[in-house]
Amino acid sequence: MRIVIVRCLSVMMSLAASFALSLSAMAQVNSEATQTQQPSSAGTNVDGAPTNAATSQESGFSDAVPDQPVQPPTQPQWFPLPVDQQQHVDQLLDYWQKSSDQVQRCTCEFSLWEYDPTFCAYRNPQTQELAAHSVWRGTIRHAMPDKALYETTEAWRFSMTDDKPNLEKVEDENIKQKWICDGKYTYNYDFANKRIIDIEIPSEFQGQGLVNSPLPFLFGADRQTLQNRFWIRPITPASAKDEYWLEAIPKQLADARIYSKVELVIARQDFLPKSMVLFAPNYDPKGHPVSQAFVFENRKINANSMAVQDFFGGFIRPKTPLGWERVEQKQYADDSVTAQKEELERTRK
Repeated sequence: MRIVIVRCLSVMMSLAASFALSLSAMAQVNSEATQTQQPSSAGTNVDGAPTNAATSQESGFSDAVPDQPVQPPTQPQWFPLPVDQQQHVDQLLDYWQKSSDQVQRCTCEFSLWEYDPTFCAYRNPQTQELAAHSVWRGTIRHAMPDKALYETTEAWRFSMTDDKPNLEKVEDENIKQKWICDGKYTYNYDFANKRIIDIEIPSEFQGQGLVNSPLPFLFGADRQTLQNRFWIRPITPASAKDEYWLEAIPKQLADARIYSKVELVIARQDFLPKSMVLFAPNYDPKGHPVSQAFVFENRKINANSMAVQDFFGGFIRPKTPLGWERVEQKQYADDSVTAQKEELERTRK
């Protein structure tokens, strides 16, 4: 079962009335796209993996089977944490929450590496690391409490050139991914079929901001909500400088259907996520090594250079392009909605 973050998050966000890289109603990744040249920016190694992201391949889910139904989450063996580690986590989450409360608007550029042996089984002969089958670059913009824009600008696909691994640039507008959230609707661009899909956010989730989103890690961090939804422990390696690494395992089935765990790197300088790795629901390092790795760069918070009128103008209902079709969808019909509603009611009590 392949996670396609840029697809899954979009629907889930509209369900939760929040941002976070929402993905399920987005335009599908086109696996037959044409290709050209390898990206040259820093942040990729010879196999296309982010060099500054948390890329651990030991998830502890060795019994997972790709086509096996996702099981209800169980408490990890390392929990509860030793007292000193729990205090450390609490302090990090407290400071992260206070820091996040100061963010009114922010923007960043991202790179996304997707790993799935179904599409690319090549491994580095020396390290045995799996190569990424796709690499994306794009931008994210967010305004509190619940306005957001996600857009890919470039894409590459794995290929073998003269028996050497390579990433070739994809020149195909149809695979672009874009969505906008204005707090009441999520507008998903389906470039391949020339459609804009308007998905109404359920009224009970409107105004909830990012707190109840499927990935509340990117823009906002309420300590109590995070600890209600995840078992969290510190995994910062000794070699890391000015970074805090956290591992989060979902407690709720609705989250476990999206990922089995998340590894997050927080930059000490601005206390914003610097990178993030999401592992598939049935991730297994040998049998099902499906994961996605994000790197967030050029992060800007409340910058004066962000013209307020232009910034907020990007979160309004987009006009239908000439020759495109408009599709309206009241609410996404999925049992995850029920799970999100139940959790929202629980947290309100």
